[in-house]
Amino acid sequence: MNYSKLFITLALGCFLGACGKLEGTLKVNDAFEVYQKKGAITVVEGAYDAKVSVSGSSTKMSIKGGPQKISTSFKLPKLEQFKNLWRNDELNLKGDQIGQPFNVKIVLTNEVTDGGTTRGTESCVYDTREIREYICRDERVVSGSREVCKEKDGRQVCHTEYEYRNERVCGYETRTITIYGERNYEGYTSYEKRGGTVTLSQGGGVVARMFDKGASRSGFNRTYTGSCQR
Repeated sequence: MNYSKLFITLALGCFLGACGKLEGTLKVNDAFEVYQKKGAITVVEGAYDAKVSVSGSSTKMSIKGGPQKISTSFKLPKLEQFKNLWRNDELNLKGDQIGQPFNVKIVLTNEVTDGGTTRGTESCVYDTREIREYICRDERVVSGSREVCKEKDGRQVCHTEYEYRNERVCGYETRTITIYGERNYEGYTSYEKRGGTVTLSQGGGVVARMFDKGASRSGFNRTYTGSCQR
């Protein structure tokens, strides 16, 4: 199995699904223009907050801040096309595909490492049993009632008042008893770190690059579970 391809597939799935974005600092080395409906915005050299995000069926890149305190964005291909254009662990978009004077390259990465073997014991259900018991309890029951009437605003208003008494109620009931035990287990923890880069290029050179802040997660992989013992 090609594990590197599998991890990239997982990274792409995370980006298009639950994760939904790449986010970090865009470092601009050379000024470039972003085309918009009302005209072009020049992004000068400096550091900006940038994000490539997925919302519904749309994808886009947003650029904010920097020396000029700008706020601009440009559209990327629709989600289905975005997925279909993915090749060799990366996405390369020409300027004419996104209506911009620069090219965009997105690379997603996943690094997965496994920890050493962990052994331990845990609680488990050894057995369950049903038993019938004769149980008595005191219950509050209605012993009587009376109607009480009062004059209010020139008319008679009535309500019912109830009398209660305690009554001893007995009977058989079935309940389940859970008997707990212990069992041995073995396994290892996998650590996954997701990241990525977004590169903007123009005229054969790189004008800006963003490194994703990344996200980490871990999970325990069980390799052995013993039988439950008392």
